[in-house]
Amino acid sequence: MTRPILLFHRDYRAFQGGHQKVADYIAHTQASAHFTPRLYLAPHSLSDHPFALECLTALWQPQRADALFVAGMDWDALPQGLEARVPVINLIQHVRHGRAGDPRHAFLSRRALRICVSDAVAQAIEDSGRVNGPVMTIPAGIDLRACAPAPKRVAVVIAGVKAPDLAQSVAALLAREGVEADCLTRALPRDVYLARVAAARVAITLPDPAEGFYLPAVEAMAARCALVCPDALGNRGFCRDGETCLMPPAAADDLAAAALRLLRDHALAERLIANAEGEARRHGLMAERAAFQAVLQDMVRAAA
Repeated sequence: MTRPILLFHRDYRAFQGGHQKVADYIAHTQASAHFTPRLYLAPHSLSDHPFALECLTALWQPQRADALFVAGMDWDALPQGLEARVPVINLIQHVRHGRAGDPRHAFLSRRALRICVSDAVAQAIEDSGRVNGPVMTIPAGIDLRACAPAPKRVAVVIAGVKAPDLAQSVAALLAREGVEADCLTRALPRDVYLARVAAARVAITLPDPAEGFYLPAVEAMAARCALVCPDALGNRGFCRDGETCLMPPAAADDLAAAALRLLRDHALAERLIANAEGEARRHGLMAERAAFQAVLQDMVRAAA
């Protein structure tokens, strides 16, 4: 029996965590018994992408799909009103969708089942009063195999793509204390980035304060780094100060001091690492997959 088609859309110009998460959902669909995934890449998308090649389609025909999966600005590719005829799953990865000034905010009035990567994201869009359709949370998962621990060759890594100036300031303060930091302030291929994080004893990750779910922190936990991570909306479910990480203010002096503390207090670092490793395991991809496949099963039943 031919499985129904779940059609995805992406405009891929550079690697971002949001693209990787859509790639994960394509893989979840591919592994299910309920839908066959098909992905249309918008013109000018890069060929070096994380999506399964066997799922690609050259035709964008959303009206012929059995169901649609959109995230971010993908809504622009759907004809207005199509959601009344074809069910839509909308992945929401950031609290900004709930803000009136954000271009994604207007899409909330279009009918869809919305999957949020954290409770903070779900609360943000529900508070908008615009959401048309059910809202559920499936906590974002990571591929734990890609974040495997490695020998520690450097003292500190700073994941600072989202706050490069702050990252460089922290690196300078550490250097004054004789600690050289691997300061990452530009996007890297995912395997290269993860390898550099895994090589560090201490990871300082710098989120946007309004993150929906902050994967770099969980990746560092999985790699058995002692973690320093300031507070953000979407990391509160797994970042707990003094339990799984240290959470100083997002100021250079405080961040550098926290990293130095972990380098010097081995008992504290090991305790945080042990707690964080267990937290990372709870955010593996298989939990996310099982939850999404249950959604797909419900959709098939509803259509029968």
